[in-house]
Amino acid sequence: MIKILLSAITLIAFSFSASAETIGTTKGGANYQTGIMVNKVMRQAGIQIIPVPHRSNDVYIQRANKGEIDYGIANPASLLYAYQGIKTAKKPNPNVRFVANLQLFLVAVTVGNESGIDNICGLKGKRAPFATPDNTFHYYYNNVLAVCDLTYKNVKAVPITSTGQMIKKFTQKQTDWSLGVIGAGFMKKWQMSWSGGIKTISIPESAWDKTFGNMPGYFPVVVEPNPKFPYVRKPTTTIGFNMLLFAGKHVPDSHVYEAVKALYKYASDFRKSGLTRSFDESKMVFNAKDLGVPVHSGALKAYEELRLN
Repeated sequence: MIKILLSAITLIAFSFSASAETIGTTKGGANYQTGIMVNKVMRQAGIQIIPVPHRSNDVYIQRANKGEIDYGIANPASLLYAYQGIKTAKKPNPNVRFVANLQLFLVAVTVGNESGIDNICGLKGKRAPFATPDNTFHYYYNNVLAVCDLTYKNVKAVPITSTGQMIKKFTQKQTDWSLGVIGAGFMKKWQMSWSGGIKTISIPESAWDKTFGNMPGYFPVVVEPNPKFPYVRKPTTTIGFNMLLFAGKHVPDSHVYEAVKALYKYASDFRKSGLTRSFDESKMVFNAKDLGVPVHSGALKAYEELRLN
């Protein structure tokens, strides 16, 4: 009787794990927080999508292409570069598919409040995070410096290989500036670790076309001072983009269909995190065709029913 009971429990456990799907995230940071929120919303709909942290989103996009992971959280540049096989990707990843726009991400150049750095030109000669060309951060960092026609010849490079490492090195004051995300939990850690706190500085819109204007899905967003975000000490022009949910082509249409419908149905719950508060379910597929990555057929079916396409 005991053996039969144990066998039944084993079978149930196996069935549960077999039915669960996976979603790639980075280790820590806003990307990971987003993956956790997706997991919570899906659980409300009876869907199991388990977050699996990775060094960078470039890594798990390649895994999704191979069918080794099911979903992922990515920024527009990482997903498009991987799909096309350019910049961060050594070869095309033709099996990744767009699923949904998630919340608006507002990325801001962040420095110590008492650092004496008041604009991008003030980064000259400072310790700057550096990433290699196979990492999307490489293009972010270089675009920031290009605002004032700076290159790594004009700064002191500090190697960064992951989101977690970027956060850690700025926390430990090994870099003089970094890229923060408005509303992300790690911004509170930065605020506490720097004497006098931290502050955000603007990417001038006049420099947008020669910098982030060359990256797909990015646009300038001005963030006004807000008591919830004490580090935004004056109006700041940030790097805006929608974080994306994507899937491998191998994920069944019915699964992606249900995931999209769950996000739409439980949108108010997804917005409960400070980081995901800007999610707009009416824009889940807005401008998706302009991104350059095909929309998953299961998602298309859901959007047709929701009349969002």
